[in-house]
Amino acid sequence: MKRKKEIIIGLLLIIGAVFIMVDKRGFFWDIGLFKIIVTVILAGILIDNLMERSFGGILFSLAFLGILYDKPLGIEHLTPWPILGAALLLTIGLNMIFKKKHVEIEMKYDDTQDRYWQKKETVIDEDCGDTVECSAHFSSTVKYIKSPHFKRGYLKSSFGNLCVYFDNTHIEAGEEAVIFTDVHMGNLELYIPGEWKIVLDVNTSFGNVEESRKRKAETENAILRITGDISFGGMEIYYI
Repeated sequence: MKRKKEIIIGLLLIIGAVFIMVDKRGFFWDIGLFKIIVTVILAGILIDNLMERSFGGILFSLAFLGILYDKPLGIEHLTPWPILGAALLLTIGLNMIFKKKHVEIEMKYDDTQDRYWQKKETVIDEDCGDTVECSAHFSSTVKYIKSPHFKRGYLKSSFGNLCVYFDNTHIEAGEEAVIFTDVHMGNLELYIPGEWKIVLDVNTSFGNVEESRKRKAETENAILRITGDISFGGMEIYYI
């Protein structure tokens, strides 16, 4: 979280510097100090909501920017209420179309989440229960799962690369485990025992899924279902 704040603050400082230079050189319209400050604040809100993929935050940030610059943009007839009403309706519509999945997670969190923001590769090797959750944001993370009774996993990769090994993971015979994926502008690599039966049920939007050829026959009566969403990213499945 600290790294995320540093990125946003850094971008805001750069945007502020650009606006000051543009204002002084007279390249565009007379912006003024007040508009610069408000623009930088709205830009920070917009960047943060883009990272979180929040339709409401994105659309209303753009709407307020449109209100702020309605005269230069020639959209005075659309401000303020028409553009705010459009942002509200678009937010409701997009949230209805692209519903977020809500899942219940029963597990204990540790301090590894902060390390996902490091530039260097983070390697995590730990014993897990039947539920696993790991993510990578603006980083490269490798995780080795040790679970004698694996049932479900929640894997998220956003602007990073997440590599997860399941070679020390066991699914009870006759049972089905599920992996929920959320990949956006990132990559996810899964290393899965070749004895498991794999069921792919993934939604892709400008993304792709690549599956390597199995080197082993399915000998265990264990099923792993992989579901979730991949947008502007990729998932690679390797059998070990």
